[in-house]
Amino acid sequence: MKKIILFFLLIVISASTSYSVVGQTGWQIMRRAQSARPQPLNNIIAVNADLSGVFYNSAILGTLNNRKVSLLSESGSANDTFGGVLYGQPLGNTLGICVGYIYYDAGKMTLDWMEGSTEYTNTVTSQKDTLAVISAGKALSSKLLAGVTLKYATNNIAEVKEATAYAGDIGLIYMLNNKLNISLSGQNFGSSTKFITKAEELPTTVSFGISYLVPRNDRSYIGLAVDVPYILKEERVVPNIGLEYCLGKVAFDIGYRLNVEESQLQVGFSAGISRNLELGYAFIPASYLSSTHRLNLGYRF
Repeated sequence: MKKIILFFLLIVISASTSYSVVGQTGWQIMRRAQSARPQPLNNIIAVNADLSGVFYNSAILGTLNNRKVSLLSESGSANDTFGGVLYGQPLGNTLGICVGYIYYDAGKMTLDWMEGSTEYTNTVTSQKDTLAVISAGKALSSKLLAGVTLKYATNNIAEVKEATAYAGDIGLIYMLNNKLNISLSGQNFGSSTKFITKAEELPTTVSFGISYLVPRNDRSYIGLAVDVPYILKEERVVPNIGLEYCLGKVAFDIGYRLNVEESQLQVGFSAGISRNLELGYAFIPASYLSSTHRLNLGYRF
């Protein structure tokens, strides 16, 4: 176990010191849709995976065995609103599909302007983003899972200018054994329309991940996972590491991101409230901006 942990730490350290920030891409709605569970855990460990894992690697839908609805919400800044809903449906024993809708509202702002000698005032939504997704994942064999996602996004500023984007994801998960998984995925390959004078770059990302699961008994386990996303246009790596301890119906997790200025640490838990109802919560402290509270609610039927 010590050798496994050391190997994971070496991956994170080497990745975080190899690249620096070069630029910044747009279309944050494509990166903001996240699970209450740390990204590396939901990306490649199928145990207790929720539907929001499709934002990282849609191959996890190959493990879907129940119809499921997931509600996502996030609070941080006083005026903004973020939320969404996902619906997953298994089609047979090896194929699962998911559809979802995500929105972000930055709150109201007041615009003042002059036309001639007349002053005008109007209250508008400062920014509103939406994201629609449809995903499918399939178990190609007992060890290999594959998935694809199609995305359609809109970005509206001050109810004056709007742009749209079309993108796709692809993902693979290879299960070496019942403990060790490897993940490879690509997100946000596509294009967008012009916003005012030019089109914003999509946050196109290629990710590699590895996870190790240590069963304690039939009701508990320890999971360790590392995910190394490379944002192509920014020429930047943002390594993530996640650790989870599950005891019965309750799991406690902690995540940490490197090479970012804000929201590095994430702590939370997930719990089976009843046979069909699941709750996930995460707290992401911030140094400069508002801290974030992330809540997921899932229902299986």
